[in-house]
This record gives sequence, structure tokens and C-alpha cells, in this order.
Amino acid sequence: MLENISEFKVVARLGVRDTTLDVSVPGSDRPVARIHRRDKLSSLVWDDDLDHDLGVYTGPNLDYRVGSINSRSAYDVDGNSVGYVNSRKTRLGSLGHIRELHQNGVGSLVGKEVGASAKVMSRRGLDFLPFAGIAIAIAKVDVQFRGDSSPGFDMVKPFGRAGTHYFSVHDTRINRLLMLCCIFAE
Repeated sequence: MLENISEFKVVARLGVRDTTLDVSVPGSDRPVARIHRRDKLSSLVWDDDLDHDLGVYTGPNLDYRVGSINSRSAYDVDGNSVGYVNSRKTRLGSLGHIRELHQNGVGSLVGKEVGASAKVMSRRGLDFLPFAGIAIAIAKVDVQFRGDSSPGFDMVKPFGRAGTHYFSVHDTRINRLLMLCCIFAE
């Protein structure tokens, strides 16, 4: 089911001891997939590395495991690597990022931030300001992933919505689990 959707939204519900990310399609409030993490919320909010795998579940009761993700990689239900995501700053001292998604069988996609916020976030010196963490949380992030042999996909985090991401798929070969890793690669 997850691989068949071409547009979806991921919404994080943050708790004190756990975090739930629900994946839903436009026009429906019922999630088609769920990622649940039991630990302190600071690791998702304050940009700590996600160093262990999180199960991704689908099905009518969201209890069928389809794979797992972490901040850098995605794995299918059998534990085989689907691919990985790298992220680096657009330039030293900036808040902007360039992401590279590498999927087995598809190749590499480069994710570049676009729009007005990308120009601001790529300026040098912003990383050293005291409000940098807040700026990252509330800034609009619009990333277009493209490759030589793939039209890729788009990921958007709207202004002021730290726990919400929208995805539009332009190439059905792109693994949705790997796309979900991009949320953590900011």
C-alpha cells in the first residue's frame, strides 16, 4: 500500500516519552502507515541523530511491518538495505542542506532546497546565531530531489509546521521508506 501512493503527508505527534509519525494521503485523516518511537522527544526536536531503526507499519490496524528506517538508511521487511541518504550543509556556517539519496537499482537523486527560504538559509554565519535551532524548526523547507535518470520527488515542510512534511512522487520507482528517511536528514 505504501509504495502505491503518489502524494502523502507525514505528521509527527510528539509526546514526553514517545513520538508517532502518521503517514496519510490527501483527503483522508486515517493513516496508511505509522512510525512509532519510544524515547525522549528531544531527539527528534533538537536534531539529534536517529541511531537506531524505527519500524514502519501499514495495514488496516497499522500492525504489518513493511520495513524500517533511521536517519540515514531504509531497510525492507527482511532487513535488506533499500538505500541511504546523505546530508551536508550548502556552505560552511549556513542552515541550508543538500541531500543525496542513493537507491539500489535507481541510482542517485540530489535534493536541493528551492525558493526564498533556501536563499536565506544558505547564507553564511546563520549557524552561529543563537536562534538557529528555532529558525530551522519554523522555516519553510522545499526540497526537489532529481537525478539523471529520474524525475524524483518533492518534499515540503510548510512554514511554522515543524512536525509536518508533504511528499509528491514523480517516479514510482522511488522507495517510500527511503523518502521517509529524508525527514530526519535535515
